[in-house]
Amino acid sequence: MAVTKLVHRQLLLAEVEATYNTNPVPTAAANSILVQSAQWADAGLRMEKRPAVRGTSIAQLQSIFGGGLLELSFDAEVKGSGAAGTKPELSPLLQACGMTETIVASTSVTYTPDSTPTTIKSVTLYLYMDGSLLIITGARGTVSFDVKTGGLVTAKFKMTGHAPYASVYTDVVLPTGTFNATVPVPALSVAATIGAYSPVLDTFMVGLNSKLEMPPSIGAADGYAELIISEREVKGSFDPELDTEAAFAWWSELSAGTLNAFTTGAIGATAGNKVTFTMPAIYIEKLAPKDRNGILCLTADYVAVESGGVDNEISIAFT
Repeated sequence: MAVTKLVHRQLLLAEVEATYNTNPVPTAAANSILVQSAQWADAGLRMEKRPAVRGTSIAQLQSIFGGGLLELSFDAEVKGSGAAGTKPELSPLLQACGMTETIVASTSVTYTPDSTPTTIKSVTLYLYMDGSLLIITGARGTVSFDVKTGGLVTAKFKMTGHAPYASVYTDVVLPTGTFNATVPVPALSVAATIGAYSPVLDTFMVGLNSKLEMPPSIGAADGYAELIISEREVKGSFDPELDTEAAFAWWSELSAGTLNAFTTGAIGATAGNKVTFTMPAIYIEKLAPKDRNGILCLTADYVAVESGGVDNEISIAFT
């Protein structure tokens, strides 16, 4: 009889690797991540055709597996650890998306972009699927964040790594995950600003849009060398109510390429469970009208750039 597996009986573990593509063996007790909507897919899969001319048959010959990687996508709640200066549950994933982690004891944990391939972390991911285990090593990826009035701050991850296709699944007992008990806070009383202006927003989105290179390697069992984050473009959108031109001249700002600082302000009010998104220089890339419950609004697409330094186009601070 077939064994039925349930979507909600899944568990994700993530742990930073000390050496690239070397499994640190994460445990459910120490490395569980609370996620939603986990989905995996092939990435860079090679099935080599064999277009032989055989005289008596025009049928195709069997293709040969030539290597591949796996991609894992999932959403996660963004919340603090419950203690200022202690890493949040998402720490290993944020680092593997090309972000540097800076800890100030008892105060903050801040994530900023990293442009040095040798210092960007990789992670091993365990996805338990109600009795089956999928292991992905050497994983790196990208992440975006969504904020909506009254909703939870959500991170959307797309991670890619190595997995042995011949034994990609094993049958195991589903362990019991141990999660951080901190309860995420809704996006309320959020004092967002662009420059000196305080827009009335319903939604805010920002993504790293990191480009992941998958270099081929004839010497690798799966046909791929170390995965490298080679490029990023931090950008997103928000939806301000349409104010007077005197308050904020959106079209003039767009046409002039004006750079403004943007911050969400703290989301949350309790130490150990506050998160703030800050970008020192954004420019408006596109404007479009939006009807929000009969109120004239805009959808403003923006791009964040460095300002007075490198790797500082965005910071995500947990305080």
